[in-house]
Amino acid sequence: MVLGPDGAPYVLDEGTSSVYRVDLDGSTATAVFREGEEVGDVTAAEPKFLAVGGPDVVIVDADNVVYRWRPADDEGEGT
Repeated sequence: MVLGPDGAPYVLDEGTSSVYRVDLDGSTATAVFREGEEVGDVTAAEPKFLAVGGPDVVIVDADNVVYRWRPADDEGEGT
């Protein structure tokens, strides 16, 4: 788990091979990254590591590919 740049916790869930943004006010979790997603020309492997770098949540998958996810709003939307 890391505290994201938007103040929300981001958790790595090994059970679903996903990264979730947790909205503590609304008691909801939104998947922001999942194994098997197409990201550009790459198919994401299982997420293994989370960190925060500036305005981004940094995700490293099982293939050692590094992704960045940036929140766009307070509802879990981003890129």
